[in-house]
Amino acid sequence: MSQREAIVNWFRRVWTEEDESAIDTYFVGEGLAFGLSERPMQGPPDFKPFHRALCAQLTGFRFTIDDYVESKDRIWAICHLDAVTRDAAARPVTLRGFLTATCRDGRIVEAYNLWDFLDLYAQMGQLPRDAFALGLAGKLGAARAGGPAA
Repeated sequence: MSQREAIVNWFRRVWTEEDESAIDTYFVGEGLAFGLSERPMQGPPDFKPFHRALCAQLTGFRFTIDDYVESKDRIWAICHLDAVTRDAAARPVTLRGFLTATCRDGRIVEAYNLWDFLDLYAQMGQLPRDAFALGLAGKLGAARAGGPAA
């Protein structure tokens, strides 16, 4: 199985099908995932709460690999996930990002993730749409507190 096939299988089962049990199938117990929390996630027990939290807010995941390079045991991929919020607004959202992963026998051993969660939360209405610009200007805290953003 190619690295691309392993990652496509992971996203299909874990995210599109929202199958939490597939995390055990596609992520080795001693595996590490970086970039999705304050510390590296080790194996399925660390990853499952993240999966539950995101699935509680979003549904209808569609994963696309926009571009990739792979070697024998590693893939580098530019990707995006389209989904819909589970709230009454049912807003379509897109999460764009980059990942690199080492897979063996179709299972993730190590993954580094760079996903634009700031933009995702802005699309979901949980942050101002211009949160990045406000943060650069040192004004995001005022905007979140209901104070003047300018």
